[in-house]
Amino acid sequence: MEKTNRYAFTAMSHLLHIRNTLPQLFRQGDGDIDMRMKTFATKLPETRGKTRTHPLMAWHELILLLICGVVAGASLKTTGPYTLAPLPYAENALEPYIDARTVKLHHDLHQGGAVTALNKAMEGATEYSSMTPAQLLVNLDKIPEAVRQAVKNNAGSDANHTMYWMCMGPGHGGEPSGPVADAIKAGFGGFPKFKEKFTAAALARCGSGYAWLVDDHGKLVIMTTANSDSPITEGKTPLLVVDVWEHAYYLKHQNKRADYIAGWWNLVNWDEVGRRLKVARGG
Repeated sequence: MEKTNRYAFTAMSHLLHIRNTLPQLFRQGDGDIDMRMKTFATKLPETRGKTRTHPLMAWHELILLLICGVVAGASLKTTGPYTLAPLPYAENALEPYIDARTVKLHHDLHQGGAVTALNKAMEGATEYSSMTPAQLLVNLDKIPEAVRQAVKNNAGSDANHTMYWMCMGPGHGGEPSGPVADAIKAGFGGFPKFKEKFTAAALARCGSGYAWLVDDHGKLVIMTTANSDSPITEGKTPLLVVDVWEHAYYLKHQNKRADYIAGWWNLVNWDEVGRRLKVARGG
């Protein structure tokens, strides 16, 4: 009985934490909810490993997920020209490399929060609201200065995340073939060397950001960007991207970014990379 009460108390304390924390995640502002999300997300791993030791913990985890879904769905409703693109696969499709809970929080809360904030920012630039997020990024000089940084941050976050999801998928990974393989061999001496250099760049990115393979006017280049910045603003064409913000992997891997990157290679959608390369080179 004492053990049951202890688990019940733990479950209730976490639910109270969620009740108190979640409203803070959706405040209007710069749209960068990552720091606010950490307070909430770092509580979730505490349930891992406990769900099979007592039925109350299984119930607790289910309630956590239900609350996340209901609150996120209600909070991310927004009006404006921009909407959150759906995932191109089920939330659990990337397992075991990226868990379903991370995918849901990452997509619904982080990317969704950026879309909400982008719509809010674009209230100050309605004459440009017909542009896609990518088009906004290459026309930032036209955006009123008062909202320019918010538009850059949130259009970048939305565009980067959408590409990130598209560059992964179940049943992918391995080595590329065809034009992508040929381009990688010409640019890096072969896939093993490219993989090594790309991984090193992703691990070396200090703090939050992305690692990219881009086409720079006919030449393949590995680069990284900070925060929500995009190679688009530098005139480069993104071909492949991995998100190295902690929210992309913390629930499963905590601070082990290397483990996350190692698993991510098993998901890379080389067909999507090939499609992007063909477009970049006028094919």
